[in-house]
Amino acid sequence: MLGQTVVSALIAGSALFADYASAKPLKSLKARDQTCYSGVYVIYARGTYEPQNYSLSDTVARAITALIPDSFAQQVQYPANTSAISFSLGQAAAIQQITDYYNACPCGKTVLMGYSQGAFVIGNAIANPNASISIPQSIGKNVVSVLQFGDPQRVLGQGDVGQGVGDTYQVCNVSSELHTIR
Repeated sequence: MLGQTVVSALIAGSALFADYASAKPLKSLKARDQTCYSGVYVIYARGTYEPQNYSLSDTVARAITALIPDSFAQQVQYPANTSAISFSLGQAAAIQQITDYYNACPCGKTVLMGYSQGAFVIGNAIANPNASISIPQSIGKNVVSVLQFGDPQRVLGQGDVGQGVGDTYQVCNVSSELHTIR
């Protein structure tokens, strides 16, 4: 049920992408002032050169939090540029944010989301076997959904997402070359 709600929010948010630049920024939350939410806590990372708090992911995050009562969304704070350290800073910040919320709210449900470089950041924060830091495995039970858009790690013809991955959705335009990724 919650997975369907997140997918519905994703679709609703996609329809709003054109209006993202005029949206008000999401309120920020200091890492040490964690509030536990009975809905979901959305942690998301923006794409390369997208402005802080005015990214495409903001629209989807707003849609999710609007559809799921007592939910909150917070953007990962990192440069999101093409510098050599941007990705590493984002990965470390995402891991810290995910871990901080779990430590403060061990029963809290989390949605992780990223676009472009942000998808790379989120993906590697949760599943990078070569990383020197990563989230503790115990946190995985609290992650109810992972949404990645335009992930630069995704390779055409790479295949599916593998075994043991619960409900997995790929949303793409049928007329797009990207649709053939399935």
